[in-house]
Amino acid sequence: MIERVVCVKKKLISVLLSLALLVSTPNISKAATSIPVLLNGEELVFEVPPFIEDGTTMVPFRTIFEKLGFDVNWSGESQTVTGSTSELIIKLQIGSTSARVNGSSKVLSTAPIIKDGNTFVPLRFISETSGKKVIWDDKRHSVLIRDGLSSYMRNTLNQPSNHLAYTGNQKDGHGTISADGKIVYDGDFKDNKRSGNGTLFWLGGQKRYEGQWYNDLMNGTGNIYNEDGTLLYEKITMLDNSIEGNGTLYFSNGWIYKGEFVDGSGTGTGELLNPSGTLAFDGQFKDFQLEGQGKSYYANGKIHFEGEFHNDLANGQGVQYEEDGSIAFKGLFKNGVPVINKAETQEIGINFSAEPPVLDSSKATATAAFSMINAFNEGLYRLDKDGKVQLGLAKDLPKITNNGLTYTITLRDAKWNDGTPVKASDFVASWKRTLDPATRASYSFILTWIKGGEAVTKARSVSDVEKAQNALGVRAINDQTLEINLERPITYFTSMLAFPIFFPQRADFIAAQGDRYGAEADKVMGAGPFKLVKWDHGESLKFVKNENYWDAANVKLNKFVVNIVKDATTGIVLYESDIADISEINSSIMNLYKGKPDVIRKPELTTSYVMFQEEKFPAFANAKIRKALMSSIDREALIALIITNGSLPSTGYIPNGTLDGNNHLFRSIAGDDVEPKFDPQIAKELLAEGLHELGLTSLPPFKLSADDTETGKSTLTFIQKQWKTNLGITVTTEPLPHTKRVDNQFKHDFDASLALWGADYNDPMTFLDMWETGVEFNEVDWSNTEYDQLINAARQEDDPLTRSKLLVDAEKLLMEEMPIGPLYFRSRLYVKKPNVDGVFFPSFGFEWELKWARVTETEEE
Repeated sequence: MIERVVCVKKKLISVLLSLALLVSTPNISKAATSIPVLLNGEELVFEVPPFIEDGTTMVPFRTIFEKLGFDVNWSGESQTVTGSTSELIIKLQIGSTSARVNGSSKVLSTAPIIKDGNTFVPLRFISETSGKKVIWDDKRHSVLIRDGLSSYMRNTLNQPSNHLAYTGNQKDGHGTISADGKIVYDGDFKDNKRSGNGTLFWLGGQKRYEGQWYNDLMNGTGNIYNEDGTLLYEKITMLDNSIEGNGTLYFSNGWIYKGEFVDGSGTGTGELLNPSGTLAFDGQFKDFQLEGQGKSYYANGKIHFEGEFHNDLANGQGVQYEEDGSIAFKGLFKNGVPVINKAETQEIGINFSAEPPVLDSSKATATAAFSMINAFNEGLYRLDKDGKVQLGLAKDLPKITNNGLTYTITLRDAKWNDGTPVKASDFVASWKRTLDPATRASYSFILTWIKGGEAVTKARSVSDVEKAQNALGVRAINDQTLEINLERPITYFTSMLAFPIFFPQRADFIAAQGDRYGAEADKVMGAGPFKLVKWDHGESLKFVKNENYWDAANVKLNKFVVNIVKDATTGIVLYESDIADISEINSSIMNLYKGKPDVIRKPELTTSYVMFQEEKFPAFANAKIRKALMSSIDREALIALIITNGSLPSTGYIPNGTLDGNNHLFRSIAGDDVEPKFDPQIAKELLAEGLHELGLTSLPPFKLSADDTETGKSTLTFIQKQWKTNLGITVTTEPLPHTKRVDNQFKHDFDASLALWGADYNDPMTFLDMWETGVEFNEVDWSNTEYDQLINAARQEDDPLTRSKLLVDAEKLLMEEMPIGPLYFRSRLYVKKPNVDGVFFPSFGFEWELKWARVTETEEE
């Protein structure tokens, strides 16, 4: 059900937002070296060029005020600019976002500033306050300032102060009218009034209206044009300068409205065509919003929804169809959402910020992928909300012998989601595939804990790989008995068997899918509580209950849909619309839920950090350069201004809550002063020393990448400003889709990148061993012999205390060299509908666990 809701909501919201953008005046965000500004079609000439500051176009104050008809006064003593007409007084102060309009206080998006001796003011605010419309022309990267038709005529044709001049026969014939030397009308006259066919011109000489006139007003059929000559309205009916009747409107983003108009707005019967010319909506409209009976259509022309609309959303009775024409839902809709009882249907929606790159347990590296895989597949064990091991595909806990080296596990009678029995050989095949160098599995190093595992990863020829795999310390004694032999005892190995890298895989299924395995919904196979049945990339993933799951009787959810939503604001709209029942939020949104039971705080074993790629950007091979960049970032300000979700500034690399392997918290042993503090002066000194060592006078240009989420983009901007302010370094920011950012890191194809690493298990080694020389996850190409020795010694050490000290020393060295620079220890904030029970949010491994989730009949207070 949820995917139907999302489909309806997204399609309706997308059109609503599209129309809203078209009929409003969006903030300018495009950067340009020269920004043309047109006032009623005539390009304005400024003494110095306009520029964009924080998305706002700033222009020299005197020119814009005077062109808009204001008298201008500048007070150097009070640093104020005043523009005044007989009806309007606008007063601005340099550096202040507070303005006065006829004595009333108004808020500016950007404060007036003095730059290079010139005073600049926000163009949009001045123009809109004076009654003009302001439009950003994205195609031509220009600003359009317009009067409405009636205002334009009043200020040109009917304004004696414009030095009007007439030519031709105004009594009963053809003639022109000029204002200040510019032709503004060319057409027919009758009894000294504009009547017949005529053309109204923009001040720049372009046609604005061409059509019929009567009694000095636009009356009859005509066309209205944009400043660039393209059609805005076609074959519309004009009634005393007002757009009425039937006609066509061409929106700037390519959408087209055909139908009835009232006072220029789409009201009455009409239809909307998308930029490709395909019918998207038809029915009753009011002010370009669907209002009354209507239909929406799929791209193939088939009906998507038909029924009642209100405020552009399905409201009332309606029918939603699948693309094949079958009925998806019939009944009552409210704000675009079918009115259903989720406690009866047992379904939920979850907002998630990242598209999983690949759903292959051998190749997956991201939490996004692990969370999905954990839903449709399962290992020998599964962890509960307390982190305790619960039985999964194993019938009982392992029998551990041979001084902790041998694990013998009996499988239960379990089935894959297609009904095929799960066998012990499926685990053997999975682990051998992960270790095979040809698979290029980043997590293969974990399986080197199995005896002979490292030999498989280091084998080079096909025959050597096969030989090493045959000697691997894992075997299927029979279909339901698995034996595992380890290189050395690992006390937490049983709990690790709940991690996806240890999940079984069907060799025959993988072979049949080839390179597409894990890339689509029908290219995955699992034995978990749910099945992945639909994957609309970049949009959503739909899961349904797996009736062949061994514990299906205790799985209450019938369905859940993961919505890919990159910003918290959109997520909360879906949450409040009951499309989503779980959504991540930030602290500003949390204020909306103060005192409510919806808010869930999730502390994580996750560190955010900056990665410095040493091969692609050689200057990053210098430790002083790396430390300079990190010492110039105010991590506390980053948390307070950008992250705002309960995360804490990092004090090292290993996050709070991580155990040291000796029953102590690692940070209490390692201390909180391992990472260099924020100190711009020391940062400058380090940068100068590093550049001197490299024989450079400045740091070459480089890019800083991150996910293109709301938080990712904001963090990029924050760090960019920190480096510019504190070190004078200019860096280009590069927000990327999650899958692209991860792929670039995997290929070592980046300069610097913002990344997160979450624990796979609760031990420092899950963070530290990834920076050994040559390890798959060492995507920065850093190499340090002393560090390698510390990690290897800890790996071989059986004494917990000695091992803990080795890991403390390893982190200390990592922070001294700083191939990666920690930013913060992440926490997350979620909202969850109070009547969704049994969901929990692990501190490591997965975003959420849904096996035990259910929807109750009434909300629990």
